[in-house]
Amino acid sequence: MGLTVILLIITSQLPGTASAWLWSGLRHFKDVLWSPMSDPLNALSVSLRGGSAPLPAGMDQRTLADLRYVRQLEAELDDARQKVEQYERLAGMAKAGQVNLQGVRFLSARVTAWTGRPGVTALTINKGTRQGVEPGMIVTDGINLVGRVVDAGGATAYVSLITSLTAPLEVRIVPPTMAATRQWPGYVQFDPNRQIFWTSVEIQQPVDVGDLAHLAGDASTTGLSPPTGGTAGGWPPEAWGLIVGRVTRIERDADPLNFKRVIVEPMVNLAYLTRVVVLVPMEATAPAPR
Repeated sequence: MGLTVILLIITSQLPGTASAWLWSGLRHFKDVLWSPMSDPLNALSVSLRGGSAPLPAGMDQRTLADLRYVRQLEAELDDARQKVEQYERLAGMAKAGQVNLQGVRFLSARVTAWTGRPGVTALTINKGTRQGVEPGMIVTDGINLVGRVVDAGGATAYVSLITSLTAPLEVRIVPPTMAATRQWPGYVQFDPNRQIFWTSVEIQQPVDVGDLAHLAGDASTTGLSPPTGGTAGGWPPEAWGLIVGRVTRIERDADPLNFKRVIVEPMVNLAYLTRVVVLVPMEATAPAPR
């Protein structure tokens, strides 16, 4: 802790450019130093939000130790199950032709911490350039789009969530079936105050509650023009088809005679994920030797 404080004081006294350059490397070193403490604390905070029941009274130390060991095995099994489920969901979408994962390998990573504030959040993961992680790579929770890597050190990386974007996302809203009988192509914008994505759709368009919003390609592939003030974001092909969220309700629009407001919410709470998958292109630079 003392070393961290000293580094912070030093970098705070430097010019802005020098401070940003120096701290971009030091903060990854800081993450490695603090990971033995941040990992269990982050896992504890996530488990507390699940509302686990208190231990029964009257247990002796031996019983508590045995119970702790059982819970440890359960946690390891649950972690392995989450990893397998994420891989299976991605493989299923690729087999169905909903996503293009050719030339991409899956890299499972554990979430060790999150930084920021509600609406502007970045996850810290325990994989970095040594494992082939580079800025710009796509991060998923199985079939759900989580975000992309914005910074990577040797052993850790930072992932910016799609709920932290100011630019709109290009999507296709379709029914939750393999064969899409209808679709609505357009853009959804995130509202940080309500923590939802939204868009205005022509009143006659058949968009229903329960439909899924899949990330679409660049604007050039559909002929659409992004709304004023943003762009499609230039997501790579391996991200196309991943799920941005589900239509949860239809609200009254400002122009109710011609439009309806469609509300899309992520299918998982992105800020409190415990494990994610990084999509690493095969042509990416090979991990540096240890």
